[in-house]
Amino acid sequence: MDRWTSGSFNGATFEEVAPVHGFPTIKVGRERERSGPNTGCTLYIDVADDQSLRVEVGENYSEEQPVTCDTARQFADAAMKTLVGTG
Repeated sequence: MDRWTSGSFNGATFEEVAPVHGFPTIKVGRERERSGPNTGCTLYIDVADDQSLRVEVGENYSEEQPVTCDTARQFADAAMKTLVGTG
């Protein structure tokens, strides 16, 4: 995850968000992206040295669909349950 947090990617932004199963998690975006509950969401979960789990949910085009970052967190939670053997 250092590649995102070190500033080495021009135009990329990151935000620390609540951990997933105790593992540090960041939300990554682009400076020029519009933001909102229905725009795409990319989460990176720091699972081990030089290893991360990426979960990406594309943009919703309907206000009736769930918020994309909520959906991404649900997928991340399910994947991490499998990885850590709690599911």
